[in-house]
Order: sequence, then structure tokens, then C-alpha cells
Amino acid sequence: MNRTSRLALAPLCFALLYGCGNNSDDEAVAAATPTASRSATASPTASVTPTVVNPATACRALSGMMIGTAHLGSTTLVAANPPSPQYCKVTAKIDPALNFELRLPTNWNQKLVFLGGGGYDGIIGSPDDGGRSTGILAKGFASVATDSGHRGNQLDGSWALNDAEAVDNFAVQSTHRVLLATREILTARYGAMPRRAYFEGGSEGGREALIEAQRFPDDFDGVIAREPAFNFTALQLAHNRIVQQMFVTPGGYLDADAVRLVGDAVTQACDALDGLADGIVSHLAACHVDPQSLRCNAAETSGCLTDAQIATVNLIHADGDFGIDLANGLNTYRGWPLGLEDSSGAWPLWLTGSSPETPSSFGFTLQEQFLLYFVTKDPHFDTLHFDPTAYRAPLQALSALMDATDPDLAAFRARGGKLILWHGLSDYGISAYNTIDYYQRTVTAAGGQAAADQFLRLYLSPGVDHTGGGVGAAANDFLTPIDAWVEGGAAPADLVGYRPDPNTNQLLPFRPLCRWPAYVRYNGSGDVNSPDSFSCALP
Repeated sequence: MNRTSRLALAPLCFALLYGCGNNSDDEAVAAATPTASRSATASPTASVTPTVVNPATACRALSGMMIGTAHLGSTTLVAANPPSPQYCKVTAKIDPALNFELRLPTNWNQKLVFLGGGGYDGIIGSPDDGGRSTGILAKGFASVATDSGHRGNQLDGSWALNDAEAVDNFAVQSTHRVLLATREILTARYGAMPRRAYFEGGSEGGREALIEAQRFPDDFDGVIAREPAFNFTALQLAHNRIVQQMFVTPGGYLDADAVRLVGDAVTQACDALDGLADGIVSHLAACHVDPQSLRCNAAETSGCLTDAQIATVNLIHADGDFGIDLANGLNTYRGWPLGLEDSSGAWPLWLTGSSPETPSSFGFTLQEQFLLYFVTKDPHFDTLHFDPTAYRAPLQALSALMDATDPDLAAFRARGGKLILWHGLSDYGISAYNTIDYYQRTVTAAGGQAAADQFLRLYLSPGVDHTGGGVGAAANDFLTPIDAWVEGGAAPADLVGYRPDPNTNQLLPFRPLCRWPAYVRYNGSGDVNSPDSFSCALP
């Protein structure tokens, strides 16, 4: 498969899938008294004075305006379509190429949700709903999303070649710049800046989330980072090591039979450790599978693994040392957890691809785009023979620019910010162990667990692949609990994870969503599709 055909796949894997919740349509909008300072602080602003305006007139009036650094383009008043309420859709641009879109509900709750991107960005996802939180517009939140400063395919990094401003926007600046403009646009529409502002993003959007918490701690009251690609540089190097092992090392490729063999071995050894054999490996701390047990003997030719294939399996699960120090002293990428290697196609999609002759996985494509256009600056470079130590300087410079690996969130914490981390344990695009590692380093930097508990939570969902694939409870609403937490409510404890009903696609409660390090355990009886039949247990 050539590079063009790989990019043409344009996966839904990176697009955040958005939906809506419930609310009633109303012509009146409550507008807060404008304030001189930024909108979101640890304390609410003064009481609001309702202002009745004609929503069609107010929406139309924004078209073509220049507000701050942003030029507003088209505006459209979108009729209510329950459960989605009436809202004004606004396109905008900050020169030279930072495009964004806002959705402004007629009934505004004086709060904003900024939605992160995915892959190499380049498109504006439908900004109705962040990750899997439900009903952003219907709950009254305004929303905004951006292409991060360039147009293109989410698997295409070619825009980064010789465009330093585009790289800077993608790496660090786009969210902050768009947020500043968005505050002014909201003031023009409603007569007030948002009283609260939240950021929610997954994958690349999760990296953007942590960039905000670390480098712009005053921007958002609450940040939700799903499956974050926060150590972006190390992630691409990790995928590069894997594809080199499979496509350069003789016999290292894992074909469909080999992947199935590994998946079956993990399921057999680990599935029931959580009290229920259901295809979901939850008790990872007790899950141990030695690939050597699958090794071929002299007479075997199938149903087993060769030494080279065993080395590949071990490499996937091992922590990778790249021989160079990246930002914040990191020089490794944590290996991937066990579970769901084959049942959902996770390994073929992200790691092995479909052909032993030509690399075609998303992991290969993403690392290739990074190494070609960000690191080597050579579109013809053969990434199967990339040596990180030969490109130490550009890798370290990129890591310092774009990696969100700083665990010191003292400034974010001091202004009352709250952070929720989430990861699917069967995510083979980004290893969940890296998110666990970041959480642990942040706890240490905060001064211990008690201090970290004041502003930080980590949740993990077993059986969930990247961007919500797999067989676990992939749909989680974090906006509601983080909003309540910011507003002075109780800090979130164990929550509930949802997944779509296969017949109606309606989200149904499925399993508990446990605070790490607890895991989901079956109680021994009860409906296996009800979270009431499970508990959050410590390993």
C-alpha cells in the first residue's frame, strides 16, 4: 500500500464522535454582566441579568464581524432538533490559517467547552460533544473546536514541512489563541464572557488538554484528557521500533494466526481473573502471559510462535529506551497492556497492519508522518531504518516544544483547576501505562496522594480500544462530574461507564468506571450487563 492510499483511509479512529443530550428550546438567553477579567476563576461571577434578544437577529449580526484577532465568517441559526436545542453555528478564522467553529446555544448556561482534535488535526470535528460526554449543547454549554492552524487529513503531517508557524500552532498555541478570541465572541453574542471554561479532548486532543493544564493554567477551570498522546515524540519512536521489528527483522511479522494465538492465550489466562469470563480483561495486575509458552518446537509449523515473533510480542509489551533524553528527563515509552489483542482487530489496526510485505497500520502511518515531516524534513526518508540517536537534536527540540510531560501542575491546582485523566486499557494506539505513569508522577509532584486528590482523578476502562472501540464501557460523561467538582461540589468517586445498545445504539449503563488503582470485579451473581453486578476492587 503506498503512502497516498494509506492517507486516503482517513480513519474515523481519530475523529471524535459527537452526539447530543436533552434540553428544551427557548427564545430567551441569560446574559451575564461583562467582567474586566478572564471568565473562569475558582469563584463564580456576580449574579446575571437576563437579556431577551431575537436569536436569529443575534446570530446573523455576528456574520462578517472582526472581533479581536478573529474574522467571523458565516453564521447559521440551526433549528432545534430534539434532543439538540436551537443554536447559532459560527465559522471563524485567525490569520493566517487558524480556523475554528463555535456553536452558541440560544439558552446559554454561561459556560464553554473547548473540544480537542485528533491525529495531526487539520479538520474541525462537529463540536457538539466532547469525546463521549453527552449533551454539551443540550445542557446549555457553548462549544468551540479548531483545526489547529492547518487544513488536511488527520493522518497527514506533510503540512509541517517548512512551516514553523503551523507546527507551533499544532504543538502549543492554537487552543490558547482560539480561546482568547472565543471569549470576545461570546461577549459580543451574550454580553458576557463564560463564567466557566472546560477543555475535553482525546488522543491528540488529550495532549492538547495537558498542554493547557501545564502551560496555560489560567485558561480552563476543568480539563478532561482522554487517552492522551501527551508524550507525542516517544509515542512515534515506540511505533517506529515495533514496525522495524516486524518489517526489518527476519521473521518478526505477526500474521493473523499469530495475533489470534496471542489473543487467545491472554483471554484464557486472564479473562476470568475479574470473576467473569466475558472477553474483557479487567484485573491487569494479576494478568501474566509468557509468550515463550507459545514457542514452536522443532516439528511445529503452525499454531505457535517463532523466536522472532516472540521477540515482537515482547517488544510490544516492553518499555522502550530510545537512547536519548526527551523533555522532562524521559527516555522511555511504557509498553502496552495485555488484552483484546485480536477480538476487535486492535493489533491489526494499530500495530501489525494487514500485509507482511508492506506496513499499513495506523501506528506505522503516524510515526512515518512525524519522522518525515517533523524530524528528518525529508519526504523520501525510509523510516524503517530510522535511528533516533542520529536525530537527537531535532527530536529533543520537538519534545521540548510539543510533549506535555511536565507533572508539575502547581499553578493549575492553585487557581482551582481540576483534571480528569481517562484511558482504555485495550488501546493499542497509545499505551494506557503511560497515562498511569503520568498520573503517578503528578501525584508525586503534588506532594502525595492527599494533595493530588484535591484536583486530580484517573479512570481506566478495560476492554476499550483507542477512541472507543472494543467490547468494554467506552462511553463516559466526564463533563457533568467535573463541572460539579469545579462549582464546589463533591469530588468524583467511582462512576458508571456506558456502551451503545447493539440494536438501538442508545447508551446504556454497562460497568462501573473505577478510580485507579481499583479494577472492575464481578460480584458473582446478577445481570452481567448491569453495573450493579460489579464492584470496584483493589488489586
